[in-house]
Amino acid sequence: MGQRTQPPDLPGFTYIGWIGGGGFADVFRYRDSLGRGVAVKVLHQTVDETAFNAFAAEAVLMARLSGHPNIVTIHSSGLSPDGRPFLVMEECSSTHLGSRISNRVLPPTQAIEFTIQLAGAVETAHQQGILHRDIKPANILFTGFQRPALTDFGISASQDQRALANALSPLWAPIEQHPNAGMEPGPWSDVFSLAATTWAMLVGRSPLAVPGADNGTAALRERARNFHCPRTGRNDVPQTLENVLATAMAGNPARRYSSAQEFARALQSVQTRHGLPMTPFDVLAASVDQEPRRLDQGFDPSWPNADSSQMLTGSYTSGLSSYTGGYLSYQDPASLVDDPTPPSVSTGAPEPGVLLRGSGFAQAGPRDVGTLPVPEAQPSPTPEPEPAPRNGRRTLLAVLGGLLLVVGVVLALLFANGTFGGGSTRAVPTGEATKVPAVVDVTSSVTGEQVKFTWTNPAPQAEDVYLIEIIGAPANESRVRVSEPEVIVPVQEGETCVNITVRRRVQGQVSEPVRACAN
Repeated sequence: MGQRTQPPDLPGFTYIGWIGGGGFADVFRYRDSLGRGVAVKVLHQTVDETAFNAFAAEAVLMARLSGHPNIVTIHSSGLSPDGRPFLVMEECSSTHLGSRISNRVLPPTQAIEFTIQLAGAVETAHQQGILHRDIKPANILFTGFQRPALTDFGISASQDQRALANALSPLWAPIEQHPNAGMEPGPWSDVFSLAATTWAMLVGRSPLAVPGADNGTAALRERARNFHCPRTGRNDVPQTLENVLATAMAGNPARRYSSAQEFARALQSVQTRHGLPMTPFDVLAASVDQEPRRLDQGFDPSWPNADSSQMLTGSYTSGLSSYTGGYLSYQDPASLVDDPTPPSVSTGAPEPGVLLRGSGFAQAGPRDVGTLPVPEAQPSPTPEPEPAPRNGRRTLLAVLGGLLLVVGVVLALLFANGTFGGGSTRAVPTGEATKVPAVVDVTSSVTGEQVKFTWTNPAPQAEDVYLIEIIGAPANESRVRVSEPEVIVPVQEGETCVNITVRRRVQGQVSEPVRACAN
């Protein structure tokens, strides 16, 4: 869409050029009195009251969230001499994420990194009582430091149902955001849209779009109602990441991660399992300190289900809390078990837990080279030759060499007889020996107001315990520890879901969590 209005003459600003425009505003590039490049969003004079209110709401909301490194910063707002409201914003690249991935999809490492950063922005908004409602690649810009930055909070505070319906982006919206869906949106709705954006980073299009099929609003609404996330179709995307995306985009809101924080933790666990550096999860300290606000009625009326001071750890720096707990803190075993031994992380090949996974058509575009590596054992360096020993040391070295030879023979015999190795002579790769298998064969049965879950531990040990997280339960009732492979929990609204994790107390290790749900 071309420029629709003339740039206003703003005191203290020098006009540079037009950036872009939409249905009710144009964005221009200016230089301020400090010589800093800024973007100025100017409302059209012909807009109606609804658009004006949305523009004003966007200014207020983005000002509240300014300072987060992944939310476009608002510097100021005002009224131009010709009577048009305007926002002065941080200048970002004119190429949004949607344009980037339409030309070249991202490697999974970068897609995970971007998503965790954006999840921090979304969680910050949620803890301020703000739902974005329109997360999509076109609403993600890039700062001068090439960090993704969320923008366009114009419909976040709107209560006008007609405006919400008109602003709906059906390619990125879950079923509860469609008109007359019979359910209310909540934090889980933004999680769906953010995960759909992640999927698009890997594939180049929305997961709701089917190439060659009807992709109109009505068809997308029906597709969203019974949505099962298709696989990305990429060999460099591991099953662990496919599982996380499938859970985040479950058609049933009760089966999704209930918060952006939980989604980010799951992605950090993927990074940890594949030996990647963990991306910090940044949340504004102000939103951590205050009492979390109730957003909308929905499937999880107790959201958020834990006090934010318990959910986020780490020191605050420049108004931010950087959360890098990852896989271990995702399990939070220290809060469940009085065991001083810190858990260790498996670096072996991942075995996916029981997470929702769909199937379907995926069309991958050209991609950057980038994979999720599994650490390999490094070869031992070749020792440099030592100078010949003096005569006085030769006898001692000969004796020590003989002793080492005897010890080596004894150890070889012990391994051959199964004393240490159980009869197997196969070398165990790094991480495999310490991996704790996840539970399998989870079943559930509902009796009155209680649900009984049972499961099988495929490799039980005497000191194993099971950590149970009840999704949607109050903070003081959401975590249970049991020693037997079964648990009885209260029925929750919608579906009753639990995360089951094996903790091996002797080594202080935990398995990958397995999620199970009962109607």
